[in-house]
Amino acid sequence: MGHKTAFVSVVCSVLVFCFVSSVSGECPDSCPSWYVGDDYCDIVCWNEECDWDGGDCTHDDMCDFRCLEAMVGNGVCDYFCMISSLCNWDNSDCVCDISECPTSWPGDGFCDHNCDVPECQYDDNDCCYACPTDWIGDGLCDESCFVPECSYDSFDCQCDSSSCPIHWLDDGMCDSACNNVGCMWDMGDCGYHGSDNTAALGIGLGVTCALLAVFAICLALFIMTKYRRPTAEMLPASETIN
Repeated sequence: MGHKTAFVSVVCSVLVFCFVSSVSGECPDSCPSWYVGDDYCDIVCWNEECDWDGGDCTHDDMCDFRCLEAMVGNGVCDYFCMISSLCNWDNSDCVCDISECPTSWPGDGFCDHNCDVPECQYDDNDCCYACPTDWIGDGLCDESCFVPECSYDSFDCQCDSSSCPIHWLDDGMCDSACNNVGCMWDMGDCGYHGSDNTAALGIGLGVTCALLAVFAICLALFIMTKYRRPTAEMLPASETIN
């Protein structure tokens, strides 16, 4: 029974890993698959998990780069709208609730999850673990810092209009000068993250799971073969099974 339990445990571990890996980072149900790439800008799909609506949201839909006009004043705090005067600072959607996050908490060196929201400036980088905090705001764009917890690298990742004019974005052509995180990889013209790696990630995950499954089965068979209880046919005539 012990070896059967080991077999089940190994196989189940692989299946759990594959299941968790496959569901993590999925596009939420609020954004059906047919919304993505339908030539209509959907706010609910304007996120990395949904491939930024498949490029449906162009600069024409924005009051400033990375802030859709429809996001302003919609009752939800949007970081890139909050930091833009052209977007009227998100129409006061971003107000830090000091009853949940006292003013002394942000920047105190402790990660306070109540403060780790755009309204409270993401706890002033106290919850930034993706990159060294001295990289933030150092004048160099660090893609690893371009996450909410690190205040999106504090303006270090900007789209340089002198080398990448705004009319180059989302024009159907991949422009190398715009192919960076600051310009959102040419607004999708170059594939988000520089290339369309979503499919590659899925393939890689599938191969990994397949290899792990094969390994788990082989390991379990080895354990069962090596330690299985001998049968009467396998024993010498002078021995019996107790």
